[in-house]
Amino acid sequence: MLDDDDPLWEQHDGGSGHRDYPEWSEDDGERAAAFYAAAPARARLFLDLLIDHPGGQLNGDWLGERLVESGNGSNPRRQVSGALSGLHAAHEASGLRYPFYWWRENGAPTRYAMKPSVARLFRQARRAVRAASAGSGHWWDDEPGENVFMEITRRDDVGTDLKAPTAARGGVSTPGYALVAVVRPGDVVVHYDSRDEKVVGVSVVSGDPEPAPIYWVSRGTYARRAGEQARWLPGIRVPLGHYQELQPPLTLAKIKTQKDALLQLREQLQTRAGRQALYFPWNPYRDTLRTYQSYLAKVPQAAVSLFPQLRAAVDQAVARSAGFAGLSPVEQAEDAVAAAAGKAARRGRGQGFQLDQAAKTAVEARAMNAATEYFSRAWDIEDVHGRESYDLLCRRGDQEMRVEVKGTTTAGTEVILTPNEVDHARRYAHTALFILSNITLQKTDDGTVEATGGDRHVLDPWQIDEGRLTPIGFRYQPPDRKADG
Repeated sequence: MLDDDDPLWEQHDGGSGHRDYPEWSEDDGERAAAFYAAAPARARLFLDLLIDHPGGQLNGDWLGERLVESGNGSNPRRQVSGALSGLHAAHEASGLRYPFYWWRENGAPTRYAMKPSVARLFRQARRAVRAASAGSGHWWDDEPGENVFMEITRRDDVGTDLKAPTAARGGVSTPGYALVAVVRPGDVVVHYDSRDEKVVGVSVVSGDPEPAPIYWVSRGTYARRAGEQARWLPGIRVPLGHYQELQPPLTLAKIKTQKDALLQLREQLQTRAGRQALYFPWNPYRDTLRTYQSYLAKVPQAAVSLFPQLRAAVDQAVARSAGFAGLSPVEQAEDAVAAAAGKAARRGRGQGFQLDQAAKTAVEARAMNAATEYFSRAWDIEDVHGRESYDLLCRRGDQEMRVEVKGTTTAGTEVILTPNEVDHARRYAHTALFILSNITLQKTDDGTVEATGGDRHVLDPWQIDEGRLTPIGFRYQPPDRKADG
């Protein structure tokens, strides 16, 4: 990390793009906003990474991997080169030097960095540009029938939900993740298995997007080289329902037979959308097509109609979506208890006791990470919180232990349990309770919530009835009776 006065800044390899122009200053806010607004999408992502790592010398291959993850081809170094080319016009218009520096070394990736003071300037500029463009929306906003998305994944539980971290590696949002927050109940999701390269099913969005912690690791090449491990992150979840397998699946080879029609449609949409992102599911690659290199894409209805089998499945999904009803009062109450107990609602958005869902999500992710780190010292850990009434399954030889995890910003003298959690703790002998209390919350510069710290309390084994259980509500089923006359 370099501060503004580090002598290394003067040992850069920036050439005339630096030598012949003055440095950025705190009075150049309007120029910074114009520079950022003029940058093409790929170049803007490149700037975002530097802005979010002020003073950090970022490896060019790492930067390239982040651009690839956002859907820009497959060659990391070529993506960086393209991003730099895209900034030439903005640089010339600004009358100032490039807002970042770089250093080349023989045989090693180029390193890039932005001075902390310049990063602050561009962070404010970015915020202003995003606020100004917030009303620009998406190309499909005024076309209600354009309600089909495509999940591109290797998941084994396809059709359960959509989920993604609120930010990718490096702390920035990528298009395929950001699109998850856009889908709404009744939208249709086409599921593409990226391992087998085929569309395997169709489902319907059954609830609003909601903050939810997710267990996540980047699958990019750089992440694998760096040995990154899965961990809990604040994320976003969208519940799905009515999953239907596509029989037979629609293969990428079959999709490629419609290459010309798909590329023509893509060009027509781009002309209509202007600077708005397309999120198109298939992009040109050499002399053929490749699937969008990110998590979620937007499928135009015209593209669906090119494949009769997919057209039929999507139409059936649309028909099924009309039957969605809101949660019953009992389901709302159950989800409220679950939310208060630190659990994401299983059926969709519930009426949580804790209004700040982003904060709840950050607290839960912090507690899950702390519990995983603690128990992995002596156990093999499996995350089961999405399908069981407890959170972690720990194994060691023939031994098995189940762990309930609770996170709180309070002193932790009491926590809320769901009925299922109470029932499980009473039925299963070797259950542990892990509480992380006094978690600190703070908002970052970009408005996201970050959870840090916490004091650990472990009950192992957890004898639930040795503590004090206080009911906060009851589920009541009245006896059968005749209607009042």
